[in-house]
Amino acid sequence: MDLILNSALPYTRQMSYKGLRPRDIVIWESFIKRFPDAFDFVWYDTVLGDPTRPGDDEAAMKAGGAYQVMQWRIDVIGSKGDFLYIVEIKPDALAGALGQVLAYKALLINEGRISPDVRCMVLTDSLSPITEKAAGLLGVTILVP
Repeated sequence: MDLILNSALPYTRQMSYKGLRPRDIVIWESFIKRFPDAFDFVWYDTVLGDPTRPGDDEAAMKAGGAYQVMQWRIDVIGSKGDFLYIVEIKPDALAGALGQVLAYKALLINEGRISPDVRCMVLTDSLSPITEKAAGLLGVTILVP
């Protein structure tokens, strides 16, 4: 399976994190500090999805950069032993963050890049009881590190 297009990094603090915004970095580094053994390796800013419709000129879209801009990007994919985790980092996470991580999972499975037993996780800095309950019902781990 062609899971990851970029290189794996050790799960530790880095000088920078491709694709993460400043508030995301605060949440992510809090997670690393609180859960130092959560993952063995991580991948940042993993691209997925085909943004074209039938009849679109894919070559022209790629040449002009539109294809790459329209693709989705996963904040973090982490590995721990034989398990993979899709991680969405979302300040003030609501239902959209849950849908986002589940959509990433569905696309990766559809593209044949990941096995269906991948786990989904949302990291946030504030969590309402309803979002926490919905996450549990959907099988998504949600944490405020």
